[in-house]
Amino acid sequence: MGRRKDQLTGVLFDERGPVQPGHCPACRRPIGTPDFGCTELGLHSQTAPYQPHSEPSRAAAASVEQGMNELQERVLAALKMRGGLTDEEGIDYTGLSPNTYRPRRVELRDAGRIHEDGKRVGRSGRLATVWRIA
Repeated sequence: MGRRKDQLTGVLFDERGPVQPGHCPACRRPIGTPDFGCTELGLHSQTAPYQPHSEPSRAAAASVEQGMNELQERVLAALKMRGGLTDEEGIDYTGLSPNTYRPRRVELRDAGRIHEDGKRVGRSGRLATVWRIA
């Protein structure tokens, strides 16, 4: 089934049911709580900034955080399926824009989820880094 968003309510659902706003879709814990760390993905080193006094700001940050993790998962899945990709290949494979793909790849690298694994020639004729799952 995967994840889907209810078009009427905007609630995110997966195999286990609805994902509460402001909660991790993988581990179900509130985003930003002490000890926060998703055991399933290990991707919660980043939190989107928000104004603590503003509930709309907090909700927007939670929404962005969920979106970032879904995009990171998409990049990870592409790397897993293809066994390793350059940024150019990953952008083509996922259909994400370069301005979306590269920052998610950097986040995954910084989290230790992927690593550099050599170089190969890209369309430009120049060497490009190949990224693989760690």
